[in-house]
Amino acid sequence: MPGPPGTEISSELALVRLAVALGALRTGGPLSPAELRLCHEAETVEETPHCVLGETERLIRAGGDPLGEMLCNLRSGPERRRQGAFYTPPTIVQPMVEWILKQSPTRVVDPGCGSGRFSSEIIRHEPGLEVWALDLDPLQTLITRAALSTLCAQRARVLQADYLEMDLPSSSGRTAFVSNPPYVRHHGLTPAAKAWGASAAGKLGHKFSGLAGLHAHFFLATAYLGRPGDIGCFVTSSEWLDVGYGSIIRSLLVNGLGGQALHVVDPSSAAFDDAQTTAVITCFRFGSAPEVLRVRRVSSRDELRQLDGGHSVSRSELANSSKWTLLTRGADTVDHSLHPLGELVEVHRGMVTGANDYFVFTCERAA
Repeated sequence: MPGPPGTEISSELALVRLAVALGALRTGGPLSPAELRLCHEAETVEETPHCVLGETERLIRAGGDPLGEMLCNLRSGPERRRQGAFYTPPTIVQPMVEWILKQSPTRVVDPGCGSGRFSSEIIRHEPGLEVWALDLDPLQTLITRAALSTLCAQRARVLQADYLEMDLPSSSGRTAFVSNPPYVRHHGLTPAAKAWGASAAGKLGHKFSGLAGLHAHFFLATAYLGRPGDIGCFVTSSEWLDVGYGSIIRSLLVNGLGGQALHVVDPSSAAFDDAQTTAVITCFRFGSAPEVLRVRRVSSRDELRQLDGGHSVSRSELANSSKWTLLTRGADTVDHSLHPLGELVEVHRGMVTGANDYFVFTCERAA
């Protein structure tokens, strides 16, 4: 993936050097030891050319994410997939941020911030809003600091930390949580992370599957941190609408997390530029128990625009259903002469994943 014209960077340390030149050291609070170590190592590379620095500043102020694009250019696709790092397209970021800001929060938390696309878009609208951005990757937190510094963020806090261990100070106003949680499936999670999920869910009165991905953990962590009146807007893959290990998210939205709306991007459309995955935006308000949840389907991410519209699905119907995708389609679009395959057979794909030529036989070979 080529970087933005005029902003070519040859190495990750050169990207750190650019982040420092943009003001990463003076925005977001104290640096972590890992961030400081990267900055020290970056002193061994040449200073960023003024033309690259100036063009990067211009692109950030114009609404772009040149630093994130540079990082994507430096890291291979497989490496980013292992980290679950799939950056959110602007056509998804903008309506999510707009919905958040309409709720008049006094503080925004951006967990798994990546290159800081959500935090940056918020600061472009409200430079004085308190923003907390955090990520495990020190390079990503450094470029988030740099972007926020370029945008003159006044009350930003950037943490190189694990969201599952976050201790969020209390606030007298409304906190908004906005995120594209890292897409890491259960195979990539440590036993400690899975144990945390089971423990956290149990304390909140919910069941938890060890097959749940990291996005389910982010919903759980948010349920722990939020207070009545707080809000959230997450974009994730839509698999949790139907699969067994997504039951924790469905249960939270119906009981405690206060699901407000689901905006589903049609699976035939690519929601992310560098990943073949489905997408759903979930809006919720802590402490509420709405009688209905608003559901909308769009043919592509470009149709999202504002997070409104859709048809209503009753809370009781959602609570009594283990598969939500059919409910998102609306009564007028469902062909009642057809039956879901799951009503007839059970399919367990885990046992054959990665070895289909061994497990899938022709009738002749099986005989």
